[in-house]
Amino acid sequence: MKKLLPTLLKFFCLILLFIFTTTNSYGIKFTAIKSGNYSNPAIWDLGIAPPFTNDSNVVYIPALITINLDSNLVYEGVSAALVIDGYITSTKNISITLNKARLSGLGRIIVNEFRINTNSFVYFTGQITAEHIYITDSCRLNATLQANQTLTITSSTLTFTKGSYLWLKKSATIILDGGSIHTENKSSLYSKETYNVIYQGNSSSTGIELSGSGLNNVTIDVDTNNTVTLLSDVMIAGTLALKKGTLVLDSTLLTINGSIDTAGKGHIASGEHARITINSANGTLGALDFGSTISHLKNLSINVGNNKKASIRGSLSVDDSLVLKNGTLTINDASLIIKNIFTGNGALQGNRTTNLILDSKSSAPISLPYSGQSIHDLTILGEGIRVTPASSLTIGGVLFMNTSGSFNLNGNTLVLDTGSVVSGNGKILVNPASNMTILSSGGIGSLQTVGTLGNLTIDCNDKVVQLATPLTIAGVLSLKHGGLSWYGNELTIRGDIAANGSGLFYSDSTSSLSILTPAPPQREVPFAPEQNSLKTMKINIANGGFMRVGSLVSIKDTLMFIKGSLDIGQSVLRMGESGVILGGGSTSYINTESDGAVEINVPNGINPVLFPLGTSKHYSPAKITINPGSSNRNIQVGVVNSVKSRGILGEDISSSQPLVGATWNISSQSQGNLNAKIQLQWTSLMEMNGFNRKTAYISQFGNGLWDSSPVDEAVDISDTIYSLTRKSVSSFGSFSVFDIKTITGVDEANSDNSFELLSHPSSNEIEIRSLNSSQKPLTITIYNTLGQVMGIYTTNGTTTIIPTTSLLTGVYIMELKNEQMKMVKSFVWL
Repeated sequence: MKKLLPTLLKFFCLILLFIFTTTNSYGIKFTAIKSGNYSNPAIWDLGIAPPFTNDSNVVYIPALITINLDSNLVYEGVSAALVIDGYITSTKNISITLNKARLSGLGRIIVNEFRINTNSFVYFTGQITAEHIYITDSCRLNATLQANQTLTITSSTLTFTKGSYLWLKKSATIILDGGSIHTENKSSLYSKETYNVIYQGNSSSTGIELSGSGLNNVTIDVDTNNTVTLLSDVMIAGTLALKKGTLVLDSTLLTINGSIDTAGKGHIASGEHARITINSANGTLGALDFGSTISHLKNLSINVGNNKKASIRGSLSVDDSLVLKNGTLTINDASLIIKNIFTGNGALQGNRTTNLILDSKSSAPISLPYSGQSIHDLTILGEGIRVTPASSLTIGGVLFMNTSGSFNLNGNTLVLDTGSVVSGNGKILVNPASNMTILSSGGIGSLQTVGTLGNLTIDCNDKVVQLATPLTIAGVLSLKHGGLSWYGNELTIRGDIAANGSGLFYSDSTSSLSILTPAPPQREVPFAPEQNSLKTMKINIANGGFMRVGSLVSIKDTLMFIKGSLDIGQSVLRMGESGVILGGGSTSYINTESDGAVEINVPNGINPVLFPLGTSKHYSPAKITINPGSSNRNIQVGVVNSVKSRGILGEDISSSQPLVGATWNISSQSQGNLNAKIQLQWTSLMEMNGFNRKTAYISQFGNGLWDSSPVDEAVDISDTIYSLTRKSVSSFGSFSVFDIKTITGVDEANSDNSFELLSHPSSNEIEIRSLNSSQKPLTITIYNTLGQVMGIYTTNGTTTIIPTTSLLTGVYIMELKNEQMKMVKSFVWL
């Protein structure tokens, strides 16, 4: 019995030890004596396996011993420690968790998950390899840490001391959830394989996680209003995803060799020393979003493949240089400020949401490689900056140009859209290959151009485009709606005015208009009512023809004809008090045949004033002299292609009578104290029905009939133009040129279709024609109003000539009778 007692006591102690160690062991050290499974008691020096949850135990694995974990291992408590000089491995989804515990040794750990939680102490200098590594409390590592799938650092800092390394397996991901990775004394991240980094949760700063040569995708997914601050240069080979939060660049270089995620709502905030380079052969799918607050970059470099794009959004100022090496930088939904230079062969492209500000400090010309068709605001700042776009452009907002700035269209088309405004004192430089279309619903208050423009289209509802500088249009001016004004400037049209449109010209006595076209404009020159004055007008229609004006026009100084004529329709062309008409002639004159007129101030004196008038068929001017002693006056003259029996009324007698086929209508508001001389001119083609220019005179219609004046021979001015003068004209009216055989109508008090009364002004005779060839001879008796017989005549039934030398001015009654009829007619003789 005495021999059995020690054995029983020892056995009982082992049972107590087993119970103690399998529940909550305190302060016991377990040393592995050979390799095997962690749960195998045979491999431990105490003959029992340490628990898988240790509060205060110390577990030691010596060198050259490999322990295979066959369950999750937790060390929790300040007294708990795991010392590994050998190896811990696992073949299943096994984890090691340190909670306020210690890890030391220089061996190797290979598990599925490795967790370092609150207040744990890691003195381990070996290698930790896990599929997933989780760190939730700040710690310092002097070990090699290898994450095969994920390394997650939450609200803590992982510091690698001298000689420690972070290894990442292919496609591994570092997740920084408010955490960060710091280094000391040249510790490094080694990863020849590609890996990814995700920032989420709280704000953090970058560390060595972005320094590996295999860095692939970077995701910014921190909480709204939180930031990720880039502390060193980084090169991203894969995709940058800005899902939430803000990526902050201060003085660092961000290089993107891959793409940008399309679904992100995060932003970039950068300082004036930061730089971004996008090198992506296939372009980027999404955009770098700089948010609504202006960020700054020192340099922005774009080098994507041909026909590929990189994109930015938000507000960005590039303060040093924008390098567009290749491809296109798309700036949709962006406000981009460029303060220096462009280089490279790439292009800019935007849309109706794009705002572009050019604020170069250099006065050298800037070639703006903008290949997009639309932009919202374009602002040109800087002194002397000249900007030339690479393509045509539609501006939907504000075009602002500084005083000495300019926008050089250089053969492109500029469209100012419905919401557009032009401001500033800069100028738009144009050439004949440049075009402008103005659709602004509010009009343009000041449009300054330099050079000759190709085509100009204005479609501004009822608003006006105001030219602030002279403008020459080489192509077509199309006034669809609205108007074009050029107060104080000169408008020159060398091409055409489009036929369709209801837009108008707005001008005043400081405006000049030159029509220098190959052919007459398709549309009449459309002056607005009461804004239809000009300082000067010049007409040079290379192929001749008539330029039409659709309304009254006043010309203060000069109307100059070089070639071609002016058709004023039913309007009046008024010359200023000292205005002159130059260059008028047989191929350059004013057509008034539609009852238009030309008004000129004629001073008294001996010098005649030429009215270069005509019709669509013939040049037929008039010269008027106001004789000394008579007062100056404005005189209106118009000429038409007919001669009426009653001046401007009655039948057209030019088809049957020998005369010049034109009537000159002359008038003046001031009729008193008139003593004038009138010279009328015509071409030989206007002479009708055997007109004899050797026995010609100028007849004036007044008081109901055409009068007579001294007969004279017409003067041959040139081979085809003749003239005749009437002196001592004391009143104005309608004037025509007759010869002594011309017969005109008598103003009858009543009419009858059987007979016609015609006067012979030059011979004081009345001719009575029977319009019925079957009439027998008539007896004609003329009575005055007192019933006295003034004469009795007999007609042969067709024509009778009655002398009127004995008739005084007044009303007379003519009785015509024969066996078949009796008729009474009254007439007025003046």
